[in-house]
Amino acid sequence: MSTQSEPQRDRWSTMVVPAAQGLERFFWNLAWFCLLLMLLFGGPCIRNTQLPIEKGEPHEQRAAEPAQ
Repeated sequence: MSTQSEPQRDRWSTMVVPAAQGLERFFWNLAWFCLLLMLLFGGPCIRNTQLPIEKGEPHEQRAAEPAQ
């Protein structure tokens, strides 16, 4: 009976655990990379404070209006 459980346990420790550790490491690296990209390139997009465009008024026309 122990011969049947040994190959399953061996397969678990030689294939499943290393694959899970590799996937975990990949997703942590991906998360850190996305955070770095967001901090480097996403900052101005996140802090964009433009006013919403009114209905029927194109953005170019609103931007070209003289200040009163």
